[in-house]
Amino acid sequence: MLAGTVIIGLANGGTFTMGLSFCQQAGKNGKEVAQVISVGQVLGYILASIGPVGAGWTFDVSNSWIPAVICLSVISVTMSLFGLSAGRQLSK
Repeated sequence: MLAGTVIIGLANGGTFTMGLSFCQQAGKNGKEVAQVISVGQVLGYILASIGPVGAGWTFDVSNSWIPAVICLSVISVTMSLFGLSAGRQLSK
């Protein structure tokens, strides 16, 4: 449980910063950067609202937090791998 919590925290903290950095690199001027960040935040908050509901549903079904932590850990590792891949493509 502790390992899953650490993985979730590190991955989500890193991907938030990385996401903002990618938004800055996507725009050519301040107006474009603001538009990209606005779209990113809207989509991000919509997707983020699914997390607590999904975790609660998983707890209700399994009567344990372990499956929810495992699921979030897998999602976090996957996000980190996609972020690393995108970062490598941007640096080329």
